[in-house]
Amino acid sequence: MLFLVVYNRPLNDLPFFAEFLFVIGTLVIGLWFRNVGIVCFHQKSVE
Repeated sequence: MLFLVVYNRPLNDLPFFAEFLFVIGTLVIGLWFRNVGIVCFHQKSVE
């Protein structure tokens, strides 16, 4: 739903869209690094 709202905005709001993508990307990368860290830590604990 939020994506549709962003998508319907005019092109002059492109900076907002870029910032939106940046925030989403940061969250995804943060979660990915956290998951990798948990997996590595778990493997070390098992050993």
